[in-house]
Amino acid sequence: MELEAFRRWTQRLIDNLKQDERVLGLVMLGSAAEIRRIPDAWSDHDFFVITQPGVQEAMRVNLDWLPDAEQIVLSPRETEHGLKVLFADGHVIEFAVFDLEEVHRARVNDYRVLFEPADGAISALVRQSEERDASAPPFDHGREAELLLSLVVIGTGRVAWGSAGWVALHQGLRALGVFADAGASGCARAGLDS
Repeated sequence: MELEAFRRWTQRLIDNLKQDERVLGLVMLGSAAEIRRIPDAWSDHDFFVITQPGVQEAMRVNLDWLPDAEQIVLSPRETEHGLKVLFADGHVIEFAVFDLEEVHRARVNDYRVLFEPADGAISALVRQSEERDASAPPFDHGREAELLLSLVVIGTGRVAWGSAGWVALHQGLRALGVFADAGASGCARAGLDS
């Protein structure tokens, strides 16, 4: 994704989240924060969404608040609080949703708080989390298989494919029933976790 397109997607994310009454703030991470690095053509969007208590899981499950949500191909859970999302055009995002009480569980390097309440509570909590180590979640074979599949697709796409390849892959995965639904993981339906 070119830099201007990257920034436009970020602005669309900000606009969506500012309109959502569940959301208190947005923290961009890594190159998306544009602190020591500027995003390049292969950069993904890394961010934290900070919410009111009790709505975090709903935002992790229903991704309609994301720009281009209708183009999501894969969205495996990467951590207890976060997901890796792959869009049909090859765009990747990694995000976590926390309430104010959960922010301390994360570890950050480069970050920029894009919006927050006037009291600066999010900035203070994220600063504190810079020094803390996040505990590793237990190993989940199905989740790891989905993450592996998404990384293979991303890597292959970055080397050889144009947008037509992503559309073909999306259609093929849908035909195989790889996408998760409420009852079973995509890997289970594809026979990848046996």
